[in-house]
Amino acid sequence: MMSLKSIAILSCVFSLISAIGCRDPSGLNEDSETDIIDFDSGLDGGVDDAGPGYLCPDNAPDIFLNHLSPYFGGEETLDLKVIGFSSFTCSHCASLAELVKETWTRREDFRKRVRFYFHHYTRSATDIKIHSATVAAHAQGMQRFWAMHDLIYDGLNSDPVHVYKPEELVAYAEESLHLDMNMFTATMASEHTANFLAWDKQQGKNAGMSGTPWVFVCGEKVVWRSLEEVVDSYLQNKN
Repeated sequence: MMSLKSIAILSCVFSLISAIGCRDPSGLNEDSETDIIDFDSGLDGGVDDAGPGYLCPDNAPDIFLNHLSPYFGGEETLDLKVIGFSSFTCSHCASLAELVKETWTRREDFRKRVRFYFHHYTRSATDIKIHSATVAAHAQGMQRFWAMHDLIYDGLNSDPVHVYKPEELVAYAEESLHLDMNMFTATMASEHTANFLAWDKQQGKNAGMSGTPWVFVCGEKVVWRSLEEVVDSYLQNKN
């Protein structure tokens, strides 16, 4: 008999023809409050960059805190922020990751001026464990997060139902990334990491998210497949 996890993954794959992406099966109308540490207060130090970037309209909503999120781009100036919420068990999210990586590699102006922030949006208990592994990698350097991010999404891009098992990611952290494994396993299993993932997902839900991937520019949801064109519209208007 097919497991609920398999059904969820296959339903996401079969929805590739749609523009919606992978739905969140964890309950969209939850009434109970989640006990989440107040990350909004700047827990762990660091402050978010001011505003969504100067290329946005003056009245653009600045609705996400990014200072705990991995990012790349904006190497010379931070003119525009792109906020992406993704799940590591969603094939559409893997397609978004490939699009973003290719665009930022090809476009020097994106690398210099536009910063992409990755936010976590977990969809199942297994997904939480996978995301926890990436958070534990991030705790030992942002480049370690991106290495694990690429491993997971490269697998999904090669095979839309290929989902890495948490124990495979632990092995990758030890054998390929050479991380401090005591720190890694402790971070992966910590309540702090679980609370962070719940808080980050709640940021997305507060903005109306019901699945993945969702991408925001200047506080507004955009069609992720059109991300390059959307960003270009801001770059060109303010050059």
